[in-house]
Amino acid sequence: MRFAAEVYIVAVIVTVCLPENFRVSLYAGWVGLLVSRLTLVTAVLGLLVLASLRLPRWTLYGNTLLALAFFIFLYQDTGKLNRFEASAHTVIQALPFGTRIVAVANPPGDWRIQFIYHSIERSCIGHCFSFANYEPSSLQFRVRALPGNYFVTTSVDQSDDMASGDYIVRQQDLPLTSIYQCNDDDFTQLCALPLREGQKTEDPESEPVPVPFRDAASDTEN
Repeated sequence: MRFAAEVYIVAVIVTVCLPENFRVSLYAGWVGLLVSRLTLVTAVLGLLVLASLRLPRWTLYGNTLLALAFFIFLYQDTGKLNRFEASAHTVIQALPFGTRIVAVANPPGDWRIQFIYHSIERSCIGHCFSFANYEPSSLQFRVRALPGNYFVTTSVDQSDDMASGDYIVRQQDLPLTSIYQCNDDDFTQLCALPLREGQKTEDPESEPVPVPFRDAASDTEN
């Protein structure tokens, strides 16, 4: 019991003291959600503390009911993610081989999981290229993007903006296809449309916004 409590307390202190996001250098990508990820380890160690206690027999029934409720809700949420991934697979497989895509998707507002668009990118394996993939431009992985390559952006900031939907497409980015949520009532339904210069990556159905010449030239130099 003492060992379990000590390890749990250390895990809680570490989780409180560590930053949620940090950068190893100014031009590298963010190491994100560190504390959010470590809460899982802390929870497991908390269960270790509970397992070391001699609880009354009646708590077994209460914990069983709690576990049942938890897994019912987990089953429902996982089912939504399964439908989301199935929709991504259907949409992407209909695209020509080698298409460059930008995946833009947001979860429901009450979800803790934010980066569900990675499920879209997984459907791209062996068929298309995720142009906004953050790993090559972050310089934190073995595969790194070289300037002028066709397959993925070399800018960490552009990668973040593309995935969030705020990025305004430039002429040199084309051809590019947006995989986006096309049904406001069902976040699992996805569609694909080619992007045009001046459009935001999250809204390929809108009319392009004229890009000022000065901004476009500045972006090219950067």
